[in-house]
Amino acid sequence: MEKGFKIKIIIIIFLIVILLVMLFKYNAGSENNYSRTEINTKEISNNNISTSSETIVSSKAQIQSALTENISLHATYYLEEVYVQANETVNEGDKILKYTNGEYLTAPYNCVINELNLPEIEGKCKNDNYISISSINRLQISVNVSEDVINQLYIGQEANITISSLSLNKTGYITNISSTASNGNFTVIVEFENESDIKIGMTATIEI
Repeated sequence: MEKGFKIKIIIIIFLIVILLVMLFKYNAGSENNYSRTEINTKEISNNNISTSSETIVSSKAQIQSALTENISLHATYYLEEVYVQANETVNEGDKILKYTNGEYLTAPYNCVINELNLPEIEGKCKNDNYISISSINRLQISVNVSEDVINQLYIGQEANITISSLSLNKTGYITNISSTASNGNFTVIVEFENESDIKIGMTATIEI
């Protein structure tokens, strides 16, 4: 009786050991399958990255300023002298005008003077007087993009800009994509820095 009981215990232990070995092999096989799946996923991702280098948009457009604003004059001051005129380019810190108290209004950055809305010389400056300027440091290009490819573009995406007249290549980045289309086209804005003699109105070729 006692001998038979011991045999049963030995058999049970033997079966437990076999079961544990089978479970270990099964888990090892699952981990290998996971590793293979992970590798395949990486391979797919790499394939997707390699296709992103294809040109989605290629277009010619005029270069514009990325920043246009009105500079307000100091209300209650009187105008003594004006040093600039419309369509003139000025550099940061250049004098734009002088008040009768000896103070100056200077250019906040390199810019083009678009419009002068000023009082008469020795006249009092008012709140509705201003000088309209456009930055020549920050430039942009606006292009129309078909609805067929608009979903392939995103904010921050890099773009190549070629200015043939200056034999110059620049790198820009998408800063805005219109939310609605007009005649099946969306407006995409690409901005870039002007570190050369690029002028507003020049023609450039853009590739995204």
